[in-house]
Amino acid sequence: MNTFTGVILAGGKSSRMGQDKSALLFKGNSFLNHCKRLLIETGASDIIVSANNKAGVPDIYPNCGPLSGIHAALQQTSHSLLIMPVDMPLLTCEQLTPLVTHTQRTTEALYYESFPLPLFLANTEKVRHILSNILEKKDNLSIRSLIAQLEHEKLPVNNSHLFSNVNTMDDYKSIVVD
Repeated sequence: MNTFTGVILAGGKSSRMGQDKSALLFKGNSFLNHCKRLLIETGASDIIVSANNKAGVPDIYPNCGPLSGIHAALQQTSHSLLIMPVDMPLLTCEQLTPLVTHTQRTTEALYYESFPLPLFLANTEKVRHILSNILEKKDNLSIRSLIAQLEHEKLPVNNSHLFSNVNTMDDYKSIVVD
């Protein structure tokens, strides 16, 4: 397995939730600590938290969504990235491990069908250049737009429920009850 850096995207405004999602509890841990544990168990050599607060790496391109957090993380390491959002608490090592152990390393982006996150992203000059161009132009600031410009591959999804985002209090209540 190649050395990789784990990245947790935790810089969102949480406007629909009304509070910082990274501090929400899941199985006795905050969402943020849950993500850190998963990335460590998956084999991350280090972890970067993308967040515009004292606990995280700030965006270089503010107000540009997750791509800005990914861009900032790429500047912090020479390793490829395993990127996960802080608000997908049902993910397990079972979903993350194939992203870092997949035998086809000619791809620059590896993700699950229908879900741009979690994402394994190569840290290459080409990837950094494309991402910088997207952010500078502020044109289609989606992860899918980045992936479309890269050599990418999709893995099949076995259980789409595990990829559920927690964006509202109702989402959170349905996850906690499960």
